[in-house]
Amino acid sequence: MKSGRFIGVMSGTSLDGVDVVLATIDE
Repeated sequence: MKSGRFIGVMSGTSLDGVDVVLATIDE
């Protein structure tokens, strides 16, 4: 589930996605 979420965010925006991905991994 976490992997899918991270992929969806990255698909939305490369720059913004990176920030979101890092936050998701931290959680």
